[in-house]
Amino acid sequence: MAKKRNTAILLITILTAALGIFLAQHIFHGAAGSYAVVTSHGEEIARMPLSETAQILVGDSARGYNRICTGDGCVSVEEADCPDQICVREGKKRYAGGTIACLPHELVITVEADPDSGVDSVAW
Repeated sequence: MAKKRNTAILLITILTAALGIFLAQHIFHGAAGSYAVVTSHGEEIARMPLSETAQILVGDSARGYNRICTGDGCVSVEEADCPDQICVREGKKRYAGGTIACLPHELVITVEADPDSGVDSVAW
């Protein structure tokens, strides 16, 4: 009898933990973003809608470059010539507050929600 009770308690604990993790992911991810704000050397150079498939090349081969792509509700750095490739490895960002940075090229990409949606840019 005690073995069945311990098994039931363990099962309930595991299910509760799984539910907690699932809810935390949805709470802390925030709302889906509407556009990516691209800033280079502290100056905004582009606002790219995440719903549209597009790409821009920031910089050049002499000073360094980043190829930024949007589409399917995401933004990512698909290619860069920086030595560490952290910006490329960041992958796709889709939620408001998500950020991709390339420090060697002084590039920052921030996902923001539509200002008319009533959702804050910061996910938490």
